[in-house]
Amino acid sequence: MLKALLNKQILEFFSLFTGSGKMGKKSNKKGMTVLYAVVFAYVFGAGGFMMYQIADALCPSLCSVGMGWLFFAIIGLMSVSLSVIFGIFTTQPMLYDAKDNDLLLSFPISASKILFSRMFLLYLQNLIFSLLIFIPAVVVYNSTVGTQPLTLVLQVIVMIILPLLSLVVECVVGWIVAVITSKMRRKNIVTLVLSVALLGAYFYLTTKMTDYMEYITGNAQQLGAKIINAFYPFYQMGRGACGEISSLLVFTGISLVVFAIVYFILSISFIKITTTKKGAKKVKYTGQMLETMSVSSALFKKELNRFFATPMYMLNCGLGVIFHIVIIVFVIVKKDALFEVFSVITVFEHHTLAMLVALTCAVAGMDLVTAPAVSLEGKNIWILQTMPLDSWQVLKAKLKLHLTINLPSSVLCIALTGAFMDVGVVGIITAEAFTIIFVCFCAVIGLICNLKIPNLNWTSEAVVIKQSASVLVSMLVNLGTIFAFGGLYYLLQRFLPAEIIILIFAIVLLAVTAVFTRNLKINGSKKFSYL
Repeated sequence: MLKALLNKQILEFFSLFTGSGKMGKKSNKKGMTVLYAVVFAYVFGAGGFMMYQIADALCPSLCSVGMGWLFFAIIGLMSVSLSVIFGIFTTQPMLYDAKDNDLLLSFPISASKILFSRMFLLYLQNLIFSLLIFIPAVVVYNSTVGTQPLTLVLQVIVMIILPLLSLVVECVVGWIVAVITSKMRRKNIVTLVLSVALLGAYFYLTTKMTDYMEYITGNAQQLGAKIINAFYPFYQMGRGACGEISSLLVFTGISLVVFAIVYFILSISFIKITTTKKGAKKVKYTGQMLETMSVSSALFKKELNRFFATPMYMLNCGLGVIFHIVIIVFVIVKKDALFEVFSVITVFEHHTLAMLVALTCAVAGMDLVTAPAVSLEGKNIWILQTMPLDSWQVLKAKLKLHLTINLPSSVLCIALTGAFMDVGVVGIITAEAFTIIFVCFCAVIGLICNLKIPNLNWTSEAVVIKQSASVLVSMLVNLGTIFAFGGLYYLLQRFLPAEIIILIFAIVLLAVTAVFTRNLKINGSKKFSYL
């Protein structure tokens, strides 16, 4: 039975990349597999190169003083930290809020097996992070001190065992959040606050990375003593990665014991948490006039309620709003520093307006509100399909949600940054026109992609929002449009003012958006009716 559960989780995970309708039909499976392979290779290569640079800055200096174990301990801490920051967003939804928990618990299957199958999928995600961070570190270390076959084998074992520690942290935090929110009406607020706090911590650490590396290389002995006392498992892991078998056995034993304890505790409380009825405010009925609204208003209200009731939806598809605010504050506070960057990097010099437009639109292009909007209907999509309304009205409500979330911050970002950067009234007007058209383009593209590659058989909203094929394709199209704008600007900037180039691209993009919108209205509405 456990094997069947593991196969189910793996098949469900890969079905998110190809898409499926209610009947489980695949959509261009081969093409999506190739696309995901290319994107994964690029992301893994780019991330690996960045980690290689960090490792190359740390390893030689630490190995030269005989503290190679500290290098691997730091790499291990980075691996666990990043895995937790990015994996904790999906832990609670995948473990406790999966839509098929009730169905699986109704079968003669032990809760421990269901929990293990879900934890296995989280382990695979953490393993990817571990490989992304550890492989460059292993390459740098072996090129620095020389390759030893036994040491290389021990390093591979470390890469396999290390994700267990991040899995333990994720599960413990997810368990705490699940227990706290199991009887709360507004549990999404707790999840959202925690997610934003972790993301804030991640970005803060990223900005301080250079300072931390200088501190590590200059205070290796003191830092090593602190890690031995405060992070003993990572001390043993570091020594094991340097070739000491006894230390590796200690690290492996600690990891397995801690995992076993956490798994045992979670398996005991799994049924109670997943079946606890959520708290609800008791309402005393009082007779009053029935409130009515138009079909379009009711559909939009439905979309709006779901957006603000799903923390993952808000976090992944509304984070750009926060980034727009950050850009505004940075331009107001650090305008001189930004001008210095533009003057040092000659390609940016005298192109302030184009850079502000590209930056604002790039952030807006990552807010993919419509990309998972159809898939989020799930198996309840039949309700909308059988109601006496036009499918185009449903799709318009999803488009309206995207515009409501993204347009205000995008328009405000262009207006304020343009004013503080002195790009002129004409520049602000043309930039606003381009930005508004681009946001509309992103909304339409996201919906078209989701209709082409829907997935209605999901068990976790978070996975659909973060990892579905439609989200990936939409993001690539949006970023590709920004690169196309940059290419056009580079070709024409010698002959035309920035305002004219932006206006030309805006007109072209408007025509493309109009064609796609018409296609969405005619063919997309028909497609939605038969999903």
